[in-house]
Amino acid sequence: MNNKLWLWLSIIVLAVIALIFTFSDSLFHYIEQQNDVADRNDVILPLDINLEEVNVLSVSNNTSVLEIKFKIHNPNTRSIILQILKYELYGNDILIHAGQIGERMIGMLSASNYFTILNNNDLVLKDKIKLHNNSQIEDVWDYVIDSDITWHVKGKLFFNLSSMTSGAENEIDFELYK
Repeated sequence: MNNKLWLWLSIIVLAVIALIFTFSDSLFHYIEQQNDVADRNDVILPLDINLEEVNVLSVSNNTSVLEIKFKIHNPNTRSIILQILKYELYGNDILIHAGQIGERMIGMLSASNYFTILNNNDLVLKDKIKLHNNSQIEDVWDYVIDSDITWHVKGKLFFNLSSMTSGAENEIDFELYK
C-alpha cells in the first residue's frame, strides 16, 4: 500500500509542476501589465497656468493696491499638491513686484500653506500687492493708475502628487502676458 501512496503523490507533484510551467508565463505577463499600469499612473502631466487678471483695487497719492489672479488647471487623473507659486510682475517690462503664494513644505512638524488641486479641476489663486510710488516704478506709475499697462509675469510652480511621499517634486517655469 505504501507503493500506491507514493505513486499517487508523485503523480500529483508532477501535475502541479506541469501546471506551474503552463501558467507561469501568463502569470508573469499579468504581473508585468499591472506594473506598467502603476508606472503610467505616476506620470504627472504639467499643470496649465493662466494669468486671469491684474486689477488696480485702490490708488492714493503715493500707494496703490493691486490684485493678481492666476488660474491653474490640473489635467491629471489624480489630485496634485501645489506647494508654491513664485512670480515676478512686470508692467511695461519694468519689474514692479516679486512675490509668492503658498510655501514649501519643510519637515513634518511645521504647518505648511499649500493647495490641493483635485483631478481635472481648476484653482484660482489671488495675491494683493501694495505698491509705493518710488524711483523704481515712477516710469510706470501713471500707467498703473490709468490701468493702461501691459502686464507680464514670469514665475515657477512647485507641485507633486497628492501624497507627499509618492512621486517626485515637479517644477514648471512660466511666462504669461495680459
